[in-house]
Amino acid sequence: MIKAIIFDCDGTLVDSETLSAIATDHAFKSILKKPLTEEESNGLLGRPANRVLKEWFPNSGKDIFEEASAYFRERMKEIKPYDDIEKLLNILHKDFRFAVVSSSSRFIVQEMLDITGLNRYFELVIGHEDTEKHKPDPEPLMECIKRLGLAESECIYVGDQPYDIMAARSAGIVVLGTTWGSGNSRVLREYKPHAILEKPLDILSLKFDRLI
Repeated sequence: MIKAIIFDCDGTLVDSETLSAIATDHAFKSILKKPLTEEESNGLLGRPANRVLKEWFPNSGKDIFEEASAYFRERMKEIKPYDDIEKLLNILHKDFRFAVVSSSSRFIVQEMLDITGLNRYFELVIGHEDTEKHKPDPEPLMECIKRLGLAESECIYVGDQPYDIMAARSAGIVVLGTTWGSGNSRVLREYKPHAILEKPLDILSLKFDRLI
């Protein structure tokens, strides 16, 4: 029986990826004197930006991340939940526990949940600083499940990127791909999620026991 629904945050719960790309582009122009390319922007989706930027730019990655983070935080109040996300959580919260597993910083995720008013639904947030390995490795999801005191078979993960699908599959968790943010159904289908959702409320029509 499913007891908890674990969500990715950026691109799944809240529309933060547009601002994140703008902030990173600002940092690239400020420090590297060049704009962020579409390929680079896509390469940051679903991954810890601080680590990726250090891999790409060993000498300036930290500065880029800090500049982008400062720009992002100055404008965080612009971030909104996706349409019907709060409605979905309000419908389901009596029957399921909720948690977040994100490649972003736990502090930033919690701040976004506070700003959007979604914080009251979530009992646990796992960010990139909580585990050594990150998606697509299953460690963040396994850490979340451990802290919830549940089994893999009692959880579902909901996310918009291939790394989300890969991590959940490796953890042995039912995973739902989403396309209301930056998720692409054609791309996600290649990684074999148990279902693909076009709108948040689509989850209400699923028979969870048939997905397991």
